[in-house]
Amino acid sequence: MDILEFRDEMVIPKINSELYLVLYEIENWLKRICLMAYVLKHGSYWIDSISTESKDKFKSRCNASHELLYLDTQMDDNLIWMSTLGELSRLLLDDSVAPFVKELTGFSKERLKHKLDEIREIRNLLAHNRALSETTAKILQGIIASFKMTVDNFKHYFLYEFGYIFSEEDISDAVNVHFQAGMEGNDWSSFQALLARSKYFYSLTCLPVEPFGRFVSASKLLHEYESEMAIILAFTLNKQGDEYSVLIPKSIEKERAIKVVDAFLRKSDVWTKKSYVRQHPKYVCNPKIWFYENRRDAED
Repeated sequence: MDILEFRDEMVIPKINSELYLVLYEIENWLKRICLMAYVLKHGSYWIDSISTESKDKFKSRCNASHELLYLDTQMDDNLIWMSTLGELSRLLLDDSVAPFVKELTGFSKERLKHKLDEIREIRNLLAHNRALSETTAKILQGIIASFKMTVDNFKHYFLYEFGYIFSEEDISDAVNVHFQAGMEGNDWSSFQALLARSKYFYSLTCLPVEPFGRFVSASKLLHEYESEMAIILAFTLNKQGDEYSVLIPKSIEKERAIKVVDAFLRKSDVWTKKSYVRQHPKYVCNPKIWFYENRRDAED
């Protein structure tokens, strides 16, 4: 098999593009884990836990990115997504969130630091357009295997752990009482929903109803929840369409969680016939939009 390819007169190692895609995936999962750890530890005021120097850097970078709107790329004001890999590593290794990072990743602080250093070295080679080899790929495969366990652990918590489903009789939880009151008189033929809770978050789920075969419009969804975005952990979307959830951290104040419930109960039309791979990347690749498989393989 050819390991190089020509682009006009330029020869390019195929492994460079393959490794870039792998690192793109890993880095985005690490940013999700980082955000989750800070929210779980510090609640809705997690930003205040980051040093002023780091916040100023992130905000400056964020402001600069908005000057590039003409490029029509993904934009986001979440400070963690403005971090470099080195800055992200420092956030993940901060002592204040260490217990949560360890639970979410399964790595001790020392082991995680070692793996992050390895990834950063390879990423720097890619960023400086060094021609990589199959040896580089083999080394990275070992690192990827370690991080795959980390990512699978995280997915279990936040994509595939459905948790306890509330009923009308559960009156001990203020968020559920508000949700159930909002569902009174609901037309279940057009809107089927439930509220569940797990160890770390509430999950508002919109279930499939006719007409089937629809997909969530990422742009409509983000616009609909724009005023509550700082409170929301993530939107989880079924890759097959027809279903999505809104995750709210249990670490925030009940009053703020209820605001997200109110937005959910507006039952806004957030649907489209466009599949996710045909929607605009700057919306569907938003850091808070996560996808899950409709049916996972047995080994997962």
